[in-house]
Order: sequence, then structure tokens, then C-alpha cells
Amino acid sequence: SVRAHYETTGSIAFLNKRLLSYYQGTIGFNKINEDLFRLSMGSTTINNPEVPKPIQVLNLIDAADGLLNKKMLKGKAPNKKMFSELYEDLCDFYHPNYQGVTSASDIIHEEKANIFHETNHISKMDFIFFFHLTMSAILFNHFYKEVLSLLKQNEIMPIILKE
Repeated sequence: SVRAHYETTGSIAFLNKRLLSYYQGTIGFNKINEDLFRLSMGSTTINNPEVPKPIQVLNLIDAADGLLNKKMLKGKAPNKKMFSELYEDLCDFYHPNYQGVTSASDIIHEEKANIFHETNHISKMDFIFFFHLTMSAILFNHFYKEVLSLLKQNEIMPIILKE
């Protein structure tokens, strides 16, 4: 779920980046419309000509890095991949490789055994995921506010009141 959160944060960062390009005149309405359609309805598993291909997840993650570099680092390190590095750490834990297998188990070398934990077990090693989730949540909120601000500045926004 933490990895999915990163991908969702990447989606809002990608939208932020595209809206900036649209409002600066770099891309046209048809492109932003296509991007929105692909972000919201894209799929690789549905074989239907009306369903678009999604935007590749690494493009979403890269969009977050690009905005971070532009805003936080003020362009001083344009190739820094802070968000990508954290995402790659998460990916290692979700694949059937060393980290993926050992993160939810104990290896007993003498017995050549790998003992898997119960599903409600949390080890000290798992607490890093709370850091990852916190980073993604903070960035998601930031990018969301940026998108909302861009839309409010450039579009007529409906006023929706909860009764």
C-alpha cells in the first residue's frame, strides 16, 4: 500500500507538471485532456480500444522528482532522484528477491531455514515504511494544493457546499 501511495503521489505530481505546461502554453488542450484521460482511466489489462494505455509509473515518479528539484533544490541538482530512490527501496521489498523474502521472515542459518512471520508481526526493519509513507503523504498534499491553486487561478471553479 505504501508503494501504491507513491504511485498516487506521482500521479498528482504528473498532473501538476502537465498543468504548469498547459498554462505556460507549452502543451495544448488536447494533450492535457489526453493526459487526464490516461491518468484516470488508463489500463494495461483491458483490451478495449476506448481504454487508453496508462502513463508509465516511472514517468509519474520522475515528475515528482522534477518538481522537487525545481522547488526544493531550486534547480541546483536537476538530476537528483530523491523520490525515485525511496520508490526503488519500496520496489525491492515487494519483489521475490532478497529483501522481499527476508523482510517478513527470519533466516536461521544453522538450520538453513527461512521462518515467515505471522501477518500481524512488525519488525524494527519494517518501521522504515512509516517514513516512506510520511514522505509520500506530505508530498501528495503539497502537489494537491499546487494543482488546486493552479486550477483556481486559471479556471472558473464551482462552489460546492456540504449541507
